[in-house]
Parts: sequence; C-alpha cells; structure tokens
Amino acid sequence: MSKIFLIYSTGDGQTAKISACIARKISEINGSITVTLHNGDQPLDPEFSCENYDGIIVGSSLRSRKYGKSVVDFIRKYNTDLARRPSAFFSVSLGDSAGWSKSGMNKLLDGLFKEWRWQPRLVGRFAGALKYTHYRFWIKWSMSLAGFLMGYPTDTSRDHELTNWDDVERFAQEFIAQMSLSLNG
Repeated sequence: MSKIFLIYSTGDGQTAKISACIARKISEINGSITVTLHNGDQPLDPEFSCENYDGIIVGSSLRSRKYGKSVVDFIRKYNTDLARRPSAFFSVSLGDSAGWSKSGMNKLLDGLFKEWRWQPRLVGRFAGALKYTHYRFWIKWSMSLAGFLMGYPTDTSRDHELTNWDDVERFAQEFIAQMSLSLNG
C-alpha cells in the first residue's frame, strides 16, 4: 500500500476543498493508495517524517503574492526530502483565472521555487473562488473593483467558484502516473 502526504494552507477554504478533491480522486484511481490530508495551520505530529510517504503534495492559496507561511516553512524544512520522492505543488489564486496575469504567475512561481530550492516535478495552478458573502465591506468592495478590472464576476450578492474541477482531477491523475513511474521504474 502506497501513502501520500498532502499538506495545504487555505485562506477562505477553497484550497481545503481542492485538497479534498485531489485526495478523493487519488483514492478513486487507486484504492490501494492512502492520502493523509493535513491542514498546514495545524502542527505536524512530532514524529512526522517524509520517509513514511511515497509521495508528497503541497498546496496553498496565494494572498498578496505570498503563499501560506506553514507550507512555505514545510517546503524549506523538507526540500531535500521533497526532491527525493515524487512531489508536487499546487497554487490556488485568482491570478490563474485571468489569462493575462498567467505570465506574472509564472515569474512568481519560478522565483519562489529557486528561493525554496525545490523544483516540484508537477505543478498545478487553479483559480480559486470569490467568496463575496464572507468578506467585510472594504474587502468586498476592493475585490469587486479588482474583479471589474480583471474580468472576474462582480455580483457581490453571492459567491463565485472559479475552480476548474476537471483540471484538479487531471492534476491528481498526473501525480498518480508520476508516482507509479517513480516507484516502478
């Protein structure tokens, strides 16, 4: 039985939802793989070791051009372990829902991977969600203004999910294929 560790950091809950979808899809693809989901905002078990896992997936929402501190700390602490086994990173941001901002996201990620001294074999980039009904007035106002400028939905009376779930499922499939090649090759 293979084991995958999936650690994530979420702002409004969309990254947690995406992480759960990835774990569910992996289990559907191969029932002999167990996925341990870990919210990075919770401390790791003191006995945690990457050696106990055949693959590791790290995901985070992007806020103000920064990823969650807990997953960044995890990457920095375990970057050697991440390089030794199948590993992947996924980013959740509104920047990946607007086509014109993708080149800026490419530069940001390339710079961060160099800084983190880790180049994941697989990188997923998913649009997040606009949870207008959860925002305070000024955040809602600024997000709707940004939405207008960037082409996002601006109806603040409801939430808007921008995640392409087919892309999320493909990411899970690609990771399983990568892990199988690594373990069998």
